[in-house]
Amino acid sequence: MPRYQPPSWSPYAEEILQRLSFTVTLRDDAQNGYGSDMVRTAPEADGLACAMPELLMEAEPPPEDDDLPGLDDLGFDKVPDGGPNDAARDRPQPSVVQVSVALRLAATFGSNQAFLRCLAPGAVMVLGGVELDEVRVIGDVLRLAFFPPGCRIGSKPAHVRHASSGDRPAILRLAPETDGEGISALERSRFHRNIAEALELAVPLLILQPADAAPEPDLARYLPAPVRLAAVDREIMLHHLRLAYGDEIDADALRDVLPPDTALADLQDIALRVSLRAPDALEAARRLTGFFGAKEKAAVTGPRLEHIAGDSEALTAVRQLVADLSLWQQ
Repeated sequence: MPRYQPPSWSPYAEEILQRLSFTVTLRDDAQNGYGSDMVRTAPEADGLACAMPELLMEAEPPPEDDDLPGLDDLGFDKVPDGGPNDAARDRPQPSVVQVSVALRLAATFGSNQAFLRCLAPGAVMVLGGVELDEVRVIGDVLRLAFFPPGCRIGSKPAHVRHASSGDRPAILRLAPETDGEGISALERSRFHRNIAEALELAVPLLILQPADAAPEPDLARYLPAPVRLAAVDREIMLHHLRLAYGDEIDADALRDVLPPDTALADLQDIALRVSLRAPDALEAARRLTGFFGAKEKAAVTGPRLEHIAGDSEALTAVRQLVADLSLWQQ
C-alpha cells in the first residue's frame, strides 16, 4: 500500500497542531485572557518563549518540546481497533473545524518563517478568501497556535496605540464583527475606519477580510493585495484523514474516492464532522463524496419539461428543440 507523501507545508502544520493541541487546554485559564473582549494574549507553552517576530525570524526552528503532545496525542487519534482514544477523549481537544482551519492556514503561509515575516514591525497583511462564518474560528486558531507565545493581540487600534517598549510585543488583528451570516452597514464602516486608523501605527497589522467587508477602492489602494486563505482541497483533506486515522492511510485509494478540489472548496463544517465519524479513512472519503453527490442532485432537482403545461410559443419552441436534439443523438 503506497504511503502518504505529505506536502511541503506538512512540517509546519505538524508544529502548529502540536501547539494547538496543547494551548486549547488553556482556554479557561484567566491569565491567557481567552474570555476577554479587549486585548487577548497568545498562550505561552513550556519551552516556547515570547520574542519579537524579527528575532524569531532569525532563530532556528525550536526543538521539539517533550511537554508538547505529538500528533498521536491529538483528539483524532485511534487505538488499533479503530475506536476513539480514551485518554484523548477525556481532555479538551481541538475541534474538527479548528484542525481544518489550522491546516488551511499552514498551507497558506507554508512555514513559520514566512508567517513571522508578516508580523515584522510595520508589516501589513490582508488575509482574503475568508467566509463570514470562519472569522471567529480563524481568529481563535491564529491566537492559540500561530502568533508568537505571550504576545498581546488587539482587535482595535486603541488596544495597542499606547503600547510601550516595555510591554509584551503587540499585534493588531482586525476583523469585522459578524454573526457569521451578515455584516451591518454600520459594522462595515467601523471595520474600514479601524483599518484606516491602524495604518498610522507601527505594530504589525493582520486584517481578516471577508468578501462582504472588502474596503472601497479609495482605501484598498493603500493596502497590499490580499493573500487568499487556502481552500480545503485533496491534499489538505488527505492530511486531515492522516491525523484522524494514522500514517498508514492508502493515499492512492483515497484520491480515487475523494471529491475533486472544486467540490472540497465548498466543504461545509457539518459534512466534515459527520465524515470523520466514520470507522476508517476510506469510509470517511466515501461519505464526503456522498454528501457532495446529494448536494449536486438536490441542486438540479426541479420541474422537468414534460411536467410543464401550456402551449405558448416559447414552450413549443423548447419542446421542438429538445425533440431535434434527441433525433440528432440517435
